[in-house]
Amino acid sequence: MGTEAERLSAARGKEEQLLASDALQMPLAPGWEAIDDPGGTYYYNSTTGESTYDRPEAKDRGEAKAAALAEAQQTAQAAAEAKAAANDAASQAKESARRKDEARKQLEACLERSSRAQQAAEAAQAGAEAAVKRVETTRAAAAAAQEQILRVAPLAAGWDEFADANGSGSGSG
Repeated sequence: MGTEAERLSAARGKEEQLLASDALQMPLAPGWEAIDDPGGTYYYNSTTGESTYDRPEAKDRGEAKAAALAEAQQTAQAAAEAKAAANDAASQAKESARRKDEARKQLEACLERSSRAQQAAEAAQAGAEAAVKRVETTRAAAAAAQEQILRVAPLAAGWDEFADANGSGSGSG
C-alpha cells in the first residue's frame, strides 16, 4: 500500500487539485458572467460594461447567495419569457391552421360552384346548339313549303313565269 508519507503526499495532491478546480470557487460577484473565448475565459459585467480576465468572485457567502439568487431569478424570468413566447407561437400556429382550414373550405366551395357553373354553361351551350338546329330545320321546312306553294299555285291572269340569273322563278305582268 505504500508508506504513510506516500499516502499523505497523495492526499495533499488531491486536495490541491480540488482547491484549484472550479468546484470550490466562490460564485461570481453579482452582475458578472463568464464568457468563453478562444483567448481564454474572461468576465463581463453587463451593469457596468466592465470586462476582465481575473475572476470577480463574490466577497462573502451572503453576497454569493445574493448573486446565486439573482441568477436564479434571471433564469426564472428567462424561462417565463420563453414559455410565454412558446405559448404565443402555439396560439399563432393554431390560428394559422384554423385560417388555412377555412381557406381550404372556401376554395373547395369555390371549386364546387365553378364546376356547377361549368356544367350549366355546357348545358346552355348544348341547348343553344339544339335551338340553332331547330331554327335551321324550321327555316329549311319553311323554304321548302314556300317552294311547294309556288310550284302548285297558278299564276294570276296576265302573269308569266320566268327564271332570273339565280334560277329563281318570278312572274311579271
